[in-house]
Order: sequence, then structure tokens, then C-alpha cells
Amino acid sequence: MARFIAEALGDARTVLDVGAGAGSYESAARAVTAVDASESMRARRPVRLAGRSTRSPRNCPSPMASSTLR
Repeated sequence: MARFIAEALGDARTVLDVGAGAGSYESAARAVTAVDASESMRARRPVRLAGRSTRSPRNCPSPMASSTLR
């Protein structure tokens, strides 16, 4: 699964991961903003992902409102 995701992302350095869950497939090699509606899933993110941005969909900027999300 990790190889499939890496191939799909290509050379992208930043990722907006909608429905990120606990971050099981999240690469440490990319800047990731993880979005998940479930507070319990966000709380299950492993220590290796500590310090990354995690958000509820209610607190996530819309790509339509920001040119920084592409």
C-alpha cells in the first residue's frame, strides 16, 4: 500500500490527507496535514507523527479560500 501511495503522489512534497485516520500510511518524507472527522482517530496517531498538523474538517481551510493548498 505504501508503494502505491508513493507512486500516486509522485514528487509532491506536501499532502492534504483527508480521512487520514491514525496515519497508518503516512510518509515521514512529506509535509502532511492530516484531516479526520473522528477525534478518537486523530488521538490514535503514533508518536512518530507527533508535531504534524492534524485537524478536524471544521478547522480546515478550504482550497477555494487559499492559494497555498494545491
